Amino acid sequence: MSFRAYPLPALNLFRGALSAFCLGWLFLAPLRSAEEMPNPLIRERADPFITRHTDGNYYFMGTVPEYDRLELRRAPTLEGLATAEPKTIWRKHATGEMGAHIWAPEIHFIDGKWYIYFAAGRSDKIWEIRLYVLENSSANPLEGEWIERGQLKTNWESFALDATTFEHRGTRYLLWAQYDQTAEKGTNLYLAKMDSPSSITGKQILLTKPEYDWEKIRYPVNEGPAVLHRNGRIFLTYSAAGTGAEYSLGLLTAEENADLLDPKSWSKSSTPVFSTSEANRIFGPGHNSFTTSPDGKTDLLVYHARNFRDVVGDPLKDANRHARVQPITWRADGTPDFGTPRAETPPSFGPIARRELRARDGCVYPDPSTQQYILYFASRGPHGHAAVVAYTSKDLETWTGPTYVFERPESWWADRGIWAPEMHVYKGKYYLFLTFDSTHEFPEQWRDWLPRVKRGSQILVADSPMGPFKPFANKPTLPEDMMTLDGTLWVEDGVPYMVFCHEWVQIKDGTVEMIRLTDDLSATIGEPRRLFHGSDAPWSKKSEQYGCHVTDGPWLHRTTSGKLLMLWSSGSASGYAVGVATSTTGKLAGSWVQSTTALFDADGGHPMLFRRFDGQLMMALHQPNKTPQEREVFIELEEHDETLRLKSFAP
Repeated sequence: MSFRAYPLPALNLFRGALSAFCLGWLFLAPLRSAEEMPNPLIRERADPFITRHTDGNYYFMGTVPEYDRLELRRAPTLEGLATAEPKTIWRKHATGEMGAHIWAPEIHFIDGKWYIYFAAGRSDKIWEIRLYVLENSSANPLEGEWIERGQLKTNWESFALDATTFEHRGTRYLLWAQYDQTAEKGTNLYLAKMDSPSSITGKQILLTKPEYDWEKIRYPVNEGPAVLHRNGRIFLTYSAAGTGAEYSLGLLTAEENADLLDPKSWSKSSTPVFSTSEANRIFGPGHNSFTTSPDGKTDLLVYHARNFRDVVGDPLKDANRHARVQPITWRADGTPDFGTPRAETPPSFGPIARRELRARDGCVYPDPSTQQYILYFASRGPHGHAAVVAYTSKDLETWTGPTYVFERPESWWADRGIWAPEMHVYKGKYYLFLTFDSTHEFPEQWRDWLPRVKRGSQILVADSPMGPFKPFANKPTLPEDMMTLDGTLWVEDGVPYMVFCHEWVQIKDGTVEMIRLTDDLSATIGEPRRLFHGSDAPWSKKSEQYGCHVTDGPWLHRTTSGKLLMLWSSGSASGYAVGVATSTTGKLAGSWVQSTTALFDADGGHPMLFRRFDGQLMMALHQPNKTPQEREVFIELEEHDETLRLKSFAP
């Protein structure tokens, strides 16, 4: 499965699966009302917190997917936060405390100073999560110095996170989630008075713990509290259950004159007040905060959610929790109606700069009929299913789209994502080679190993490079008992072949293989033939975690002198990389000799080649190989000494 769904820490590689790529939210006209707020507002920022300050600006913080830093952004409007430049104001420690899992930051202005509350683990004990505080005395929190005020101590030491603070009737409170004193897994919510912005005083009071079935799906969790004071009552929302589609909001309510430190003052909803909307394709809404419209008349719910149900692997490792905002309405009895999560704003069909277009494993087709380049990559479709999109460009720098050229049908053999689409022209037709992933496990599983699942390369066909592409059958093109990926087309002596990777998860030492195709590319003929192993390349580094060698993204190229080369990717000492193999016979069957060093080793890969309209040979790859930072880059190549070398490179 390559590096798409699971991390290989020893190689510092990650290929995130099921990433959403629609980027129309970056180009937004001024909005007229809260109902027209773009959804999502900010992508890949979980645990979103927005506050409107007296300076007239909105401030935004959220958990970054890398869990390694604190970012802050500011804008005079909510929609402006989407394009505001985030500033990194603090990074995790290399050793010791505050060295891992930097989560759920909130920024608060207290007694003339700014404070950030966040959770963090130790570098050597990453699940030893505790609460920490930063302080800044500058009027502008984007300036000045952020001083570490250390751990915010609670009454006992255990897993603690998601601190928020509020003031009520002259008393400041801290509200947070923590394991109880028995260290039994599962977080409860606690409340305590504060005697300073970085410390509590007195006994912490248990407000709620997971007790209903919906609070205990996957994990027993109450976390992410937020407070809203309206209509003579204190409303306290919290998030419950695991971080997948089961995630939802619960509600506690107290009268404003009550003793907030008395658990009997609070009533608890027996059902979620905000949860997944199948109809709107929004899943696992939670970890909210509250803000208001600029005129203060509309209360707004800020939360994160995904736009798909099925998550590859651990939901905590999936980057696609996006920050969203929608208005709250109020019932006649003075209680909040959070409604249902709004459907996503359709992506704008318009220009976007290459540097802003998140894409990985992309494929470029120079269309001679339009003199435009078409870039294909995986995305999410209008119905929330895995899809392939196409963007067009005249210069490889400014792209227009998206056009959906394929979306996975509702009833399909694979229930997860799409990887690495390639578009090839053959005998007047247009063929889309792609990989489908699923949750369907093979009977044979290995102990202490990743799930061995049904995953395979498949070919689709269309009459136009812009689709719609249609499958020949509801099954992989390649043998179904093999975990295969990254199929590409090669035609030799008039015979079409698919060259593909056999997944390391199934065989440990990944391979590149070939198989003959029927003339219409609808099926295979005969059995696959192995061309080489990942371990054959001196530059390919074995994973220390799994002891495996990865093979990814083969692409073939015939030089002007007649040499047959194959570019492919694996891990190297410096990250994801591209190497070159040469056929000693000039034929696809080989044998194949590997280059001693990588062609490209700057943490980028999954290459493909094309020629610009001026004839220049180009290599397309994504870089860096880190979600969500990956971008497609285009590198000039030249043939030299019967191989390829970089002619120029400017990321």
